[in-house]
Amino acid sequence: MEKGARFRDFTFPPNSPIWTGRGKQETTLTHGILPAAGHATRLRGLPKFALPIDDGFRTLLEWHLEQMLETCDKVWIPIRPGTLGVVESLDLFSDSVIAVEVETQTMTESVLAVLEVSTADRFILGMPDSYFFQSENAYDRLRTTEPEVTVAVFPIRGNQIGRVGQVEIANREDGTELFDVLSIVDKTATCTFPYVWGAVGFGRELMDIANPTDPHIGYSMARWVSQNRLTSATVAGTAYYDCGTPEEYWSLLKRIHRN
Repeated sequence: MEKGARFRDFTFPPNSPIWTGRGKQETTLTHGILPAAGHATRLRGLPKFALPIDDGFRTLLEWHLEQMLETCDKVWIPIRPGTLGVVESLDLFSDSVIAVEVETQTMTESVLAVLEVSTADRFILGMPDSYFFQSENAYDRLRTTEPEVTVAVFPIRGNQIGRVGQVEIANREDGTELFDVLSIVDKTATCTFPYVWGAVGFGRELMDIANPTDPHIGYSMARWVSQNRLTSATVAGTAYYDCGTPEEYWSLLKRIHRN
């Protein structure tokens, strides 16, 4: 395992929903990953995944899990030791939802930690501090084995330009709803690409070119595209919100309640 990622020893047996030890796991077709091991410095340490989004105080993490469990066989939640209790209090764990307690410095490192304990060959990654408006389950669009990387993209909003990962896509002539990804850039103020990426389906080969120090998996995706490896995009909804800042979170809540 890369330096910085650590699995804490628990007394839970290997078949426990909260199992952080090593060993053989059940092989399934697709596993989801919802990284929740960040420090949330922009929100004074408040876990962004625990932000409520409706009158029933459903959290962002719960919303993502509902979506992801419709298409993934299991979902892994890499999480910091200090915030595991928050997720436990939501009573989310089951045979299909598994916490991995890690001490990592980047999202990429957290994803690599999950790949060490999961035996799946296909993964879908979402960000539990985000929300997207969709006509159908965006994660379901990513459950495909070809190509190696498929990205869920959303039309960018004006105030997001230069603050998110932006994607340039091109039409295909094969009659499918997929697009070719031409370029991916991260937080570049002069970028004019019209889409933001919000989730990704990928195989293990993508993470072979990952650097654990990369802030997030988007850097690996950009390398992949720059090497002229086939990457698909699906326009998975009408809007994407990154709730890592109070401004974006308030904007999301206003739109949800308008609808």
